[in-house]
Amino acid sequence: MPDMVTFVDVKPSDPRKIIPLNPNQIQSEIEHIVPDLQANNISVSILITPDIDTLKAISKLPMDYVEIDVSEYTSAADVNEEIVALDKVKSASLAVGKWGMGINCIGNIGYYHIPALAHIPNLEDIILGTRFMQRALLVGLDKAVTEAIQLMRFREID
Repeated sequence: MPDMVTFVDVKPSDPRKIIPLNPNQIQSEIEHIVPDLQANNISVSILITPDIDTLKAISKLPMDYVEIDVSEYTSAADVNEEIVALDKVKSASLAVGKWGMGINCIGNIGYYHIPALAHIPNLEDIILGTRFMQRALLVGLDKAVTEAIQLMRFREID
């Protein structure tokens, strides 16, 4: 049995690519499934975008965790877009934290993004993927992990 189930959608053009659920799908399609999973000691999570419509849709669901998609922040074209996107993530994290849910973030996160994300209140996990593995292949897994931890502590990497 799994420890956790995370509800996601898939990109129609590439079923290997996960994307956040549409707010309209959230309540109608998974609301009845969550209690059954939790009754079997399986934590339930959902991948969302940090926007007001989505937050309203999940506010009444008995989720254990929320995975916030930070792709808007990690793919921002300039500093102004980064600031706006990061502010959305912070606001979503504060709201979800008030509801008693755990909060994680995912979405093409590179080393450059770690310090700002580490500042977000209530955030429990920063989920690193491809960029982390690319770095690990270049410098080794131990050094890649050490560098990520240093960035979370706001130190420079060498």
